[in-house]
Amino acid sequence: METSILLNRNLPDEQLKKILAFGSEDEPILFGIVGEVSKEAKYAQTVLLATSSHFFTYSFADEECSTRYAFSDIKEIHNKRMYGNAVMRVSLDGDKYFDAFRFTFTVTALCDSFVNYVKDIRNGGDAEAALEMMRSVYDKMLSVCPKCGRTLSAPGAPCVHCMKKGRLFRRLVQYLKPEAPILIISVIISVLTTAMALVPPLLTQSLVDDILPNSDRAALTFVVVLLICIHVVRWFMAGVRGYMLRVSGNKIIARIRTDVYEKAQYLPMRFYDKTSTGSVINRISGDTATIQAFMLRMTQEVVVQFFKLIGIVVVMLCMNWKLTLFSLVPVPLVVIGSRIFRKKIAPFYRRIWRRSSAVTSVLTDTIPGIRVVKSFANEKKSAERFEATVEEWREIDSKAGKILHSYPAIVNCVMSLGSVIIWALGGNLVINGLE
Repeated sequence: METSILLNRNLPDEQLKKILAFGSEDEPILFGIVGEVSKEAKYAQTVLLATSSHFFTYSFADEECSTRYAFSDIKEIHNKRMYGNAVMRVSLDGDKYFDAFRFTFTVTALCDSFVNYVKDIRNGGDAEAALEMMRSVYDKMLSVCPKCGRTLSAPGAPCVHCMKKGRLFRRLVQYLKPEAPILIISVIISVLTTAMALVPPLLTQSLVDDILPNSDRAALTFVVVLLICIHVVRWFMAGVRGYMLRVSGNKIIARIRTDVYEKAQYLPMRFYDKTSTGSVINRISGDTATIQAFMLRMTQEVVVQFFKLIGIVVVMLCMNWKLTLFSLVPVPLVVIGSRIFRKKIAPFYRRIWRRSSAVTSVLTDTIPGIRVVKSFANEKKSAERFEATVEEWREIDSKAGKILHSYPAIVNCVMSLGSVIIWALGGNLVINGLE
């Protein structure tokens, strides 16, 4: 439910309708501070609501609304910090105080700003300026994740670091469901082509060990024809699979882009005040393509490589189980290295994404407005801004390149040791057998 009310926490539509109903056309609810404790210091969701001239509290647990207090009637208001929480104290006669709102320290900044907001309105200050100050505090608070403290991509956006990966994956799966039949067929084709790819090595072994030494022309002709058929059928099926995935991928990315664009239409203006147009365009065009590639890779390449690995290991075990076990000795080292690599490279990928988005933002913000740039003779400044942005991207990408190119080299080196082990042990077995 889209609304202009400022809130520090997303509320269900039912609760949002309740608090909006307390306002009117002449005096709508401007903002609310959602707290976690009641005035009796018990855990209960309570919200402090403010209009242009009044404030009051509402308890979602008891469904009770407090008395409305006019800013002009308030003689004194302040926040008193205590152990574990704080309380907003109000005096209407300058002598006796009462607790108007109890809150935890997570919303202290908002409550302190609210006290200043009340004082400004009461003293005849500019209401629009006071509200703008409140809005800036909300934006600042919503721009930081309350759990990890990292800066969010936009005010109120979910934190990708704290978001449960299962929840994120389930949201992505919703886009894959309409294409499930085609994806399942593609997986089956992938399994078949993987199995077919394992046959030529076995035929080659038979060709070298048995057919050629025995000069068996009939067997040679049969193996050659069989290899031709396997390669033709395999690559034909791979071509069909690739076409099916391309069509499904286009449908998926079309739905994602449509949903992101529709979401962008309903975002409040304060989002666009803090976010450049180029960043939004980059999300709709570039990021959706990245998500599409990720989903298709997860559903296809991971499955293909998994079955291929299983098939290769099974064939090797059938040929010689001792050599197979020795050749798999480097695998634990690769797995441990992969975990270390993932932790090291993940921050760099996020920085690269931000810098790349910044480059796109500068382009989309300046090129369409090139007439404005030229009108103010601002070409040099625009070029310097773009050069600085590109330089930041280059530095981050170069730092990431050290890890990106070092890790594959180390992994390939370690995996090559497996073949060395096979030659060493297998060679000794052959020599011993000859002796």
